[in-house]
Amino acid sequence: MSAKCIALSNNDVILVAWTFEHKLVGCLGFDVRRVAASEAQTGSSTPQGVSLPAMAGFPSNPDSGHAGQTTAQGPIQKFFWKDLYVSDAHAQGAYVYQIIPLQGTFSNDAPPKLAPLEGAPILYSNPVGLTAEHGPHEDPGAVKCYFNRGILATQALARQLPKSKSDLPDSGVLLKRIADPTDPLRKSLAGDLLMVLPSLLAEAKAHGGSCYAALYELADKQLEASLVGNKQLHLILSNTVDSTTHDDDKENAPARDALHHSGVDVTDRMLPDGSHIGHNKFMLYVDAHGLPDTVLTGSTNWTSTGLCAQTNNSIVLRSPSLASAYSTYWDALKKDTLDAGTDPHALQSKAFRTANASPVAVEIPGAKRATLWFSPNTLQKNKAKGVTPPDMADVYARIGR
Repeated sequence: MSAKCIALSNNDVILVAWTFEHKLVGCLGFDVRRVAASEAQTGSSTPQGVSLPAMAGFPSNPDSGHAGQTTAQGPIQKFFWKDLYVSDAHAQGAYVYQIIPLQGTFSNDAPPKLAPLEGAPILYSNPVGLTAEHGPHEDPGAVKCYFNRGILATQALARQLPKSKSDLPDSGVLLKRIADPTDPLRKSLAGDLLMVLPSLLAEAKAHGGSCYAALYELADKQLEASLVGNKQLHLILSNTVDSTTHDDDKENAPARDALHHSGVDVTDRMLPDGSHIGHNKFMLYVDAHGLPDTVLTGSTNWTSTGLCAQTNNSIVLRSPSLASAYSTYWDALKKDTLDAGTDPHALQSKAFRTANASPVAVEIPGAKRATLWFSPNTLQKNKAKGVTPPDMADVYARIGR
């Protein structure tokens, strides 16, 4: 394999990976540098741009683990690295990454004296910039993917929290901070999800459309505020069950009451005693002419922990074909809820599950073929031993090809 460096990005970070044709004898690690694409002189053996921050370093360096250190002092001893600071350091733009192998000499009481490894090539990545757009070239905004930074097991986070009695970061303080809309820690962990989740509601308000949503958990005050009193919203809100108190709506009850009292069109989908969950988390935008247009889906629940304490994503797909399928499903989900009346055990009817047991072919810009599955889609309500749901069977078959 020839020496090569590639850079990939999402809306928040850039991942750089590299390889060399042969083992680099004497290499202590790599200085990874970010260079503005407009200024990069690819092929040059001169260090360019700025070295990325790096907290790990050599034991003999007293500054290792402290702010201000870079990959020039603590070189990366692996073949990939994430640039977590690109969104803070620069305005939007394209960048090239320079990989410089380093060599050095050691002493017992001082950091190694590092310099570019003699005879080793310096690698350059392809130009890349932060972007959520992953649609086709002719319509790049058709598919947008957003990710948060909900990775809590980091030294950077631990330094921002007091210690508990067990000498671990205090989880109670963390929960309070990520629930506070003004806290910078919340904003850092949630990233663009804070803007994306209510984005279709803003679009409906601006252009006279409507939103049809189905949610499982709703317990974040900032997100709740985007829903309360919103006359353009039609919401199917399920329930969760507290494992300690067995209260079947402890988490969502405050938001549910606020929504009802504010006049929002809310359909309460109250599944029985925790044996089933209404695990929907999507929003459909219908334009001012009543035509389904865009869908927001993904893994993120509308809670502070979903935003900040778990690794989650949100995907916006501008596809009338996909939106039309979601519209049909939303109508069926509401019908299943209303038909059950006051009997929660009548939810997830046989007719509803049977209708979902077959995939729906949809058109998504940039995709040659797209298949959409809805749930629940098994013949039986409860999980049966040895029975694979049809959507998962489809996934397994594709993986096995």
